[in-house]
Amino acid sequence: MTKTILVPVDLNVASFNTLRLALESLPDQKVRVILVYPKDMDNDITDLLFISPFKLIQSFISPECKEALEIIKNRYSEKLVHVSTKLFYGTTTAFLKNFIAANAIDAVIIPKNYKFQTGRQLFDPIPLMKKAKVPVYEVNLGSADKYVEREQLLSLFS
Repeated sequence: MTKTILVPVDLNVASFNTLRLALESLPDQKVRVILVYPKDMDNDITDLLFISPFKLIQSFISPECKEALEIIKNRYSEKLVHVSTKLFYGTTTAFLKNFIAANAIDAVIIPKNYKFQTGRQLFDPIPLMKKAKVPVYEVNLGSADKYVEREQLLSLFS
């Protein structure tokens, strides 16, 4: 049976390690992954009506992140049914509840010791994700020290 997991990412290479560790911990399990990019949006009706979530995410994702995601997709191809990246712009538990229901999320995977980059109007989704009404699993990313992105990318190969 396929499980659907939600993994928050800030589109830095290090945030994809949460996904990598989650996939390593799921033995022989088919998984559909929804990566969420937590964007703090204005309540301006024009922004909400005319924003393109795909274009917004593509404008923030670096070539290194695209490469990291491709590496993960190739390495775990036997487990991954589908990977999608969605804009997550709600900051309330009601929004989270509706998002989880609409996407049939079975579990939320969050990093235990990763500090989300909160520039570019990003918000830290971890406190909100902990309130999810589905199982929430924390993965330990190891040291809380910052690594060079190249080293983080190389860790995906090991």
